[in-house]
Amino acid sequence: MTKRRPKGPNDELARVKESQEAELNGLLKAIGERVLDLRSRLALSQKQVGERAGVTGTYIYMVEGGGQNLTVGSLARIAAALEVPIRDLFPDDPAAPVSNQALERLSAAFERISVTMSTYVDATAKQHQQATEFVEVVRRLGPLGEHVLAALKAEHGKDKGRAGGPPSS
Repeated sequence: MTKRRPKGPNDELARVKESQEAELNGLLKAIGERVLDLRSRLALSQKQVGERAGVTGTYIYMVEGGGQNLTVGSLARIAAALEVPIRDLFPDDPAAPVSNQALERLSAAFERISVTMSTYVDATAKQHQQATEFVEVVRRLGPLGEHVLAALKAEHGKDKGRAGGPPSS
């Protein structure tokens, strides 16, 4: 029968150290995956990224595999080589605060979307108004106007059928 040794502070320290090692290895692997993804998006080789960052292609290979412990300086140079802020090399953490730079980019994107939507809505409203005015003018022509409107509706239906929609009758 094996005697169990009471758990002491050294056992707890070893458990914490193991947990931290596992967390570090997971972080290095996640960073490596991000480097690989960003490098692939830029269509760069490991050697090219290494040259840009002042390290070897083998170093980038090891980073991408999660087997290279990195310094902050190395991370910064790799991020610059990949044309991203250093923060983008780390895995997403929903609890992490969003950087001002990310908020500014997001705000600018929303502004562009808003302008585009506003332009579209304005153009659509203007087109609708012009179409309504056109129909009113044509209707004032009496039976001839009604004939023109019927012909336009028929032509519009043919166009829809050619565009891949169901043909109208």
